[in-house]
Amino acid sequence: MWRKGGDGARRALLLGLIKMQDDLSKYFALLSRWNKSIRLVSSAESEEEFRTKHLRDALELLPFLSDARTLIDIGTGAGLPGILIKILKPEIEVTLLDSIRKKISFCDEAIRTLGLVGIRAVTGRAEDDNIMKLLGKFDAIVSRATWELKKYLIISKPYLADGPAAGIYALKGAKCAEELLDAKKTIEKQGLKLVIDYPYSVGPLSRHILIFKKA
Repeated sequence: MWRKGGDGARRALLLGLIKMQDDLSKYFALLSRWNKSIRLVSSAESEEEFRTKHLRDALELLPFLSDARTLIDIGTGAGLPGILIKILKPEIEVTLLDSIRKKISFCDEAIRTLGLVGIRAVTGRAEDDNIMKLLGKFDAIVSRATWELKKYLIISKPYLADGPAAGIYALKGAKCAEELLDAKKTIEKQGLKLVIDYPYSVGPLSRHILIFKKA
């Protein structure tokens, strides 16, 4: 009986992994087609480069999101990293937010093509009070270097839910230390604290995941 149950669990895991790989391939194919008319990512990016850079960011983020039930990706662009996180962690509720309607149209098409549920794409400015009221609070706020850190923290704070699982996640590059220093007063004024500075590398590029929580 134990073996049979174990085999069933392994089969379910394998099928889940196959679906993830299939969804990632479909997403990249769709992104490549749309990118010919709308600049969503670098036009020179191959699938291997896409997986190395964007997928790596999402994979590095994933362990920190284990307790998060809701996530908003602000300045999402092509749905990065929000759509990738949804593919990798299907149970999380995801909101994609961007001020450019064409980019949100792409996100809507990706959601339909992949058959994703528990994810929505919204057109609007993250700084807009009406958007903040409409969307509410989230366990995780994420953005891929859309703004300088101090501005990002000011924009993100109103979306931050209460509770130990809630955090603001900033994906930063080589200027991470410089931006952190520049944001020191903003962090204090916003009632936040830096709890994790996680460094990693993507090829020759230095990357950091910064995690802020309410002080």
